[in-house]
Amino acid sequence: MKCVVFGAAGYAGAELVECILRHKQFELVRVFGSHESGLKSWHKNVPHKPYLNVDNIYPATEEAIKGVDFDVAFLALPHEASFHWASFLVEQGVRVFDLSGAFRLQNVELTQQVYGLNIADEARFQHVPYMLMPWFDKSIKGSLFSIPGCYPTASLLALKPLVEHGLISSSADIGITGISGVSGAGKAPSERNSFCEVSIQPYGLLNHRHEPEISIHLGIPVHFTPVISAIPRGLLVVIDFKLKDSATTEQLTALYNKTYKDHALVHVVEQAPAAHHVAHTPYCHVSIHSRGSSGVVVAAIDNLMMGAATQALEAANVVCGFSRYEGIIK
Repeated sequence: MKCVVFGAAGYAGAELVECILRHKQFELVRVFGSHESGLKSWHKNVPHKPYLNVDNIYPATEEAIKGVDFDVAFLALPHEASFHWASFLVEQGVRVFDLSGAFRLQNVELTQQVYGLNIADEARFQHVPYMLMPWFDKSIKGSLFSIPGCYPTASLLALKPLVEHGLISSSADIGITGISGVSGAGKAPSERNSFCEVSIQPYGLLNHRHEPEISIHLGIPVHFTPVISAIPRGLLVVIDFKLKDSATTEQLTALYNKTYKDHALVHVVEQAPAAHHVAHTPYCHVSIHSRGSSGVVVAAIDNLMMGAATQALEAANVVCGFSRYEGIIK
């Protein structure tokens, strides 16, 4: 099946290109940039992956795209660009897997408020499946699929077993602290990801766009505080919660093992995971701990892999009927 990647020179896009190139069913026929600038050399723009068999990055223009035959498109783009290209490509009969936040909130008014998008086609927008793997309902069909954000992926994988089994108390707030490497800020240089400026610093206090995403797809409100850390990649969430009734760490760990036993990319671990345990891998490590009715759950993922590229590829594998982990697990 022929596919293309938009935003291929970005951190997540480049990881996606590498995964697709080792995929047995997908044929990568072209990689596009994130804007309309001219033809660029892969090796000059993605110097950390010179071993990939890619020569050029093509400008993202409608004229250039119409000259290429493909069935599937992966959009590793900013939300404004993804919003434009997703609509255009779906109209061309292409299946689209969007890694941006453009379609994640499934609420027109909230998306306009959070992302500043001008949404005209409300019907299409409200029926975009949210591809949280392994919680995706395989019976859902469509032509446009939204890939969760990196922080929401880790947070939802950490909390969903508790929420789905009705174990969370409503008497106390759920507090999520997320810590991520600077690659989560994207490749474009800015003061936020400058070497001299980055140490450990919270940002987006009380208004980060991932808070409504987590709350919507968890089904209960949460408070989310992101923290940028002076590491290149990796992501960790530490989550405080209150149980309706007391439960031991062993009981909760058994629940998580049962929930994720058939999902090869989620590993339930005894000790709290670290970001470097999963860096450069497609895995999530999660551990849960309790004392009476109080609990802490910790999850670690690579923000560019499970938090973006490999979750998108897993979603495409499931939708297209391929082996679930093809191109993901080496």
